[in-house]
Amino acid sequence: MEKWFVRSYLVALVAAGAWYYVNNKAHRDPTSEQAIEVLTAAELNDRFTQDPGSATAAFLDQVVQVKGQLSEIESNYVVLDDQVIAFFQEGHGPLELDQKVVINGRVTEYDDFFGQVKLDFAVIQ
Repeated sequence: MEKWFVRSYLVALVAAGAWYYVNNKAHRDPTSEQAIEVLTAAELNDRFTQDPGSATAAFLDQVVQVKGQLSEIESNYVVLDDQVIAFFQEGHGPLELDQKVVINGRVTEYDDFFGQVKLDFAVIQ
């Protein structure tokens, strides 16, 4: 009876330790990461258009730096050259249409219906 109790206690202790380790590790901050590649909005979009599989493997969940001209501006996102949508965590400063910008952001998906690459955690450089 005692051996069963000790074993159960040890299993519960190990499970609690594993749960604590998994749930309390440092979270990733894409806004402070270096970009793996510098591209124009057209180049990034072309990569996904020409070979979606390899582009997804190379860029998905990675931070890239994208250069382009603002074609749409909203309070929490901007569109570069009608090809890249960049979402901001805390909005952005004053911007104007047709302004050239450089944005760092994490690639989240390629929307093949609209032909646009989506970035989140965007930061204007």
